[in-house]
This record gives sequence, C-alpha cells and structure tokens, in this order.
Amino acid sequence: MIRRALIPLVLLLAVPASAMQIEASRPELCVRADSVVIAEVTSYEVVWAEGDDGGILTRVWFAPTMTLRGDAPDTVELLLPRGEIDGIKFEVEDTPVRPDLDKRYLLFLQNGPDGTSFIVGGEAGAIRIADPGELKGERYIDALASVGACNE
Repeated sequence: MIRRALIPLVLLLAVPASAMQIEASRPELCVRADSVVIAEVTSYEVVWAEGDDGGILTRVWFAPTMTLRGDAPDTVELLLPRGEIDGIKFEVEDTPVRPDLDKRYLLFLQNGPDGTSFIVGGEAGAIRIADPGELKGERYIDALASVGACNE
C-alpha cells in the first residue's frame, strides 16, 4: 500500500522544476516579434555582467541586410546570457549560441522599453542561414519561405 502511495510522489519529483520554453512556430514568432530581419554578424565580445546577478554575457552586433517585418536599425546589438572568460563557462538554457562571425541569421526581435532588442523564442528566434554548399544552418530560400506569413 505504501509503495502505491509513493508512485505519484516519485513521478512528481521526476518532473523538472524549471520553467520550460514552449517552442513556437515561425508564424507564431512573427506575431510576437516587433521586427524580423536577416542580418550578418559583424562582431562580438564576451564580458562580465554587471550588478548583483553576475554571470557572463556575449554582446553581438548584427548588420541587417533585409527587413522582413517591422523596422530595424542600421545595427542590432544583442546581449546573450552566455559565454566563456578565462576558462569559466556560463550558459542559460534555450539561449541562442554565440553566432558565427560574418554569417547571416534570421532574427525574430522584440524591442525592450529602453530601445534595446532581444530575441523572441529563444534558440528558435535566431536561425543560422547556410552559405551555398554549407551544411550548417538553413538554406536562405527556406528561411525566407518560412516567414512569408510575416508580411500578412
């Protein structure tokens, strides 16, 4: 009898206690984003986060090459809560990995109250676009087709 009572308790403990990012479709990301752009990574730097929360941030600068929805500034600066400094590695689940320099990305962006931008949808909101003949990333034409609904 005691074993039967423990089964629900064990199952309850097996469920992670952290918040989960619910994966959104590209049309859903389009609705949530203030702007959708294809942009190229121009530079990045890894820095210590200021304040009580601490941590490591990767600051990434993008140059938009095409705006698919909304307005985009000439330069998009994003702060990603992850990186590595002096052998100390910091990662946050469902945060886009540090983008590759000189590569293009499809970005779903939302504007913060202070004018900064952040990625909508975690990893799903920053899609690497593969160069011709490259296997890493999504084909350019497929990325564009996947957000056709953004203009509607």
